[in-house]
Amino acid sequence: MRFKPSIYNIPYGNHKAGVFLLYNTFGGALISIDYRDYRNIRDLLADPNNTRLRNAEVGKFNKMVKLGFIIDEETDELSLVRLRHFNAVFSSEDYFSLTIILTFSCNLRCIYCYETSKNEKLSDADLQEIIHYTKIKLQNKKYKKMYIGWYGGEPLLCSELLIKLSQTMKQLCSDYGITYYSALITNGYLLTYELGQVLKESGIDEIQITIDGPEPIHNKRRFLKDGGPTFKEIKQAILVAANIFNKVKVRLNVDRDNFASIDELLKEKWLHKGNIQLGIGHLKDYSDTCSLWNPFNLALTGEEYYELVKKVEQNTQQKIPPDLKFLISIPVKSRICGADHKDSFCIGPGAIVYKCLSALDIHDAVGYLKNGNFWPNKRYANWLLNDPTQQTQCRRCNILPLCMGGCPYYRQRRPQNIQENICKYWRAFLYNRFSQIASYLAERR
Repeated sequence: MRFKPSIYNIPYGNHKAGVFLLYNTFGGALISIDYRDYRNIRDLLADPNNTRLRNAEVGKFNKMVKLGFIIDEETDELSLVRLRHFNAVFSSEDYFSLTIILTFSCNLRCIYCYETSKNEKLSDADLQEIIHYTKIKLQNKKYKKMYIGWYGGEPLLCSELLIKLSQTMKQLCSDYGITYYSALITNGYLLTYELGQVLKESGIDEIQITIDGPEPIHNKRRFLKDGGPTFKEIKQAILVAANIFNKVKVRLNVDRDNFASIDELLKEKWLHKGNIQLGIGHLKDYSDTCSLWNPFNLALTGEEYYELVKKVEQNTQQKIPPDLKFLISIPVKSRICGADHKDSFCIGPGAIVYKCLSALDIHDAVGYLKNGNFWPNKRYANWLLNDPTQQTQCRRCNILPLCMGGCPYYRQRRPQNIQENICKYWRAFLYNRFSQIASYLAERR
């Protein structure tokens, strides 16, 4: 049998720390190599059919084959990635997931918003279609869990509708013995303690609210329709949410305009309550609407993004757990998100069905609900058959199994920018993680 090195091998060396790593993005194998063995491993990978080398290092050679660093010469790895991808796209899962867009109206006018505010909300007829559709899905009894995401516009403009529908969904899950989990994405401006209590009782477990920096910076980016400030109200909403909901995610939307101000925001003690989780919203040029906000390429590079992630970790309770098990949990992907799974949908006014929250114009619709059934159009198939292994930039890329071509929406809309906004992002993630692992190992020698 003849062998070859996997095209998905990624070596990493930190000479200062004296640590050498070898990672395979297809199988997820990661090994630390002693400096004395580094040359032998390197030579085996360069010439795996060299009989002299193999006999001299038979133990290391067998280990490299077992872990997938060295493979059968006949193996077509790209085809295996493609097969795994489509198996995941069309798989049947044990949870049912929906994102419900209660309204396209919003009370804010954020500078980078990609949505067009429209005076549309779910009607009673839409409500019945969603409930009917959900009943049909749950009746087959293949699901163990149901996840509902509440979205807008601003969903709290329709708080009564939200509460009513959440109560109904929670009861349906109880009737069929299914675990119900629900999360709300809101700008927070309308959230009060009383409303929060009712939302919690209706079945909402998690809430996400966005803030864009210290008060002067935030108010220049996330303001009311009339230009009025929102920082004080949103800060209060975060504090209210932290006292009610099981999990509170605070999203920091960041680009180069507010990048430098995040340090100041992180010093504010109110932001570090126990159940608040900070996350970075990496603002990118996803759509034509985004291009209006981003004429001078305000998006952070991958390196800048991960520097900011480090700052958040260092300034909050969200420090990386001091154990190697967490550090080596580098994700191997088969698909990216719900947009590239056959049974994951966003449903909006008119019972119109979409695949992605970044694609909510009517020409993005993939079908509609009628009589409790989903009636797809040709765009539905386009999403599912959007194959990253056929992208020119991806076919020979050694991080393809890690990123799977990145965001499927971005891949469709901005194929010319994949290298800049997807590849560099994931390489920065990977080498940032390698650096953390190397530091961990060096400190424990």
